[in-house]
Amino acid sequence: MNKYIATMAILLSLPTLADEPVQVDVNGQTVSINKAHFKPITKPFAKREVEVGYEALIDVANFNAGSALIIESDGEVKTNWSSGNFGVTTRFYCSGTPIAMSRDFGYREQRKSRPAKPDVEEIRFDVPHCSQLKIVVMKEGSLSRQFYTRIEQINFNVSLASNDDQGEE
Repeated sequence: MNKYIATMAILLSLPTLADEPVQVDVNGQTVSINKAHFKPITKPFAKREVEVGYEALIDVANFNAGSALIIESDGEVKTNWSSGNFGVTTRFYCSGTPIAMSRDFGYREQRKSRPAKPDVEEIRFDVPHCSQLKIVVMKEGSLSRQFYTRIEQINFNVSLASNDDQGEE
């Protein structure tokens, strides 16, 4: 029993993944984030707060202003079985500038919930500054539908690249 208590004390004292800042380097490796990195976005409904979406912030390093910005991201948003038919809109912002969007749907098929899989491949030439990437995942539908859609997992892989010639030849 003492070993169990000591082990739990050690585990609880360790920082979680969400406590550590996430950073993506332009032209660097792909970054993976999960639901622990996302903060809920809420609205009042029926005398309680409803999670209508989630947002995550990722620090960006090595972006050169005036460069074309290429974003590639694939994700997976899973719900519990009871709320398997759902939609999500995912938006990506660089220091407040919208750079990409994806809308996808999860569904229930043969008693199994299939996840929504937001996917983005976008090149932007008009991004003046990018020190922080914000990912916003919003549930689709009415407020009551959002209330009953229970997101269990969020996973994203994100990479940024830059093209200094901006497509000029």
